[in-house]
Amino acid sequence: LQAQENEELATDSTVGNNFYFINFNSDRISKEVRQALSYAIDREVINVMVNEGTGYVGDIPLVEGQEGYTTDITTYEYDPDKAKELLAAAGAEGMTFTFFYGESADNTKLGQTLQSQLSAVGVNVELQPVESGTWWATFGDGDYDISRGGYPMEAANTDSCYYDMFHSTGTFNVSRVHDAEIDALLDEARVELDSERRNEIYIQVNQMLTEEAYFIPLYFSASMLVYDPALQGAHAVST
Repeated sequence: LQAQENEELATDSTVGNNFYFINFNSDRISKEVRQALSYAIDREVINVMVNEGTGYVGDIPLVEGQEGYTTDITTYEYDPDKAKELLAAAGAEGMTFTFFYGESADNTKLGQTLQSQLSAVGVNVELQPVESGTWWATFGDGDYDISRGGYPMEAANTDSCYYDMFHSTGTFNVSRVHDAEIDALLDEARVELDSERRNEIYIQVNQMLTEEAYFIPLYFSASMLVYDPALQGAHAVST
């Protein structure tokens, strides 16, 4: 942002590769409550609080042109009244959840904003920061309610990212997704040679993930380029 305000420099920005989530521990939080909490979160405000508005808010961790990209999914636009209604229907009013995260300035800002937004719908959030290495060593134990995940997406390879994050055996399954149908689809896509069929499979997976509200999708980080304005044709590239 300082570079953007410097008249002697030019800047360009594009969607970066890293996508970030708020992850619900689906072993602990029901689908109905996950959906309710999803309506309570204003992702644009989170982007401003954490990234000073530079991130690219998205509904799935893919961009147009990647296998599985689709807009035909369940989305949860910010609607605190609906969140309260669904929480009441689920008998979850006044609940308290832990937000377990590796200590960093960005994660602390995310946690504080999450705490504030959920408080507005009657839900309490207790922040549970730990040293980053401790988070990596222990998140797999599932001893948390909500956490924060991020993943370096690969432009030409939906398989490795989705398998890691959403297969029950995945190494970065922060949302604790244990869904036999999703497992079967990801296993099928992993060996499918036809790109159109793989695309259909990943679209189906995205539809299931969003309907179940296993996570709140936040944003892609920005890939920024700062350059001398005398340089013609300079553009940021995804990194």
